Amino acid sequence: MSTWSNLCALLNTACQQTFGEPVVYQPESGDSFSVTGIVTRATEEEQQQDGVYLHLALLISDFATPPVRGDRATIRGVDYIVWQTLVDHAGGYNLALRRV
Repeated sequence: MSTWSNLCALLNTACQQTFGEPVVYQPESGDSFSVTGIVTRATEEEQQQDGVYLHLALLISDFATPPVRGDRATIRGVDYIVWQTLVDHAGGYNLALRRV
């Protein structure tokens, strides 16, 4: 792993430990599992029909298989469906979620 990759991994882990909260993640196929994710609200997108309600940042290392559209996440007791998945190439996934 390059020095840059190592630095990104350290930063991502520190951010997850500091700002993360518990998430129950349910892949379309397979068992649910608990992860830590950083949740941000997307209020500007909520104003559009079928808008995105939350963005969720997760560590790639927490997943055996990549997240896909249609997976589900429960955050603070509220269920969301994964609408879009992005890889940040610094060791994380950024998911756009819609409330179920």
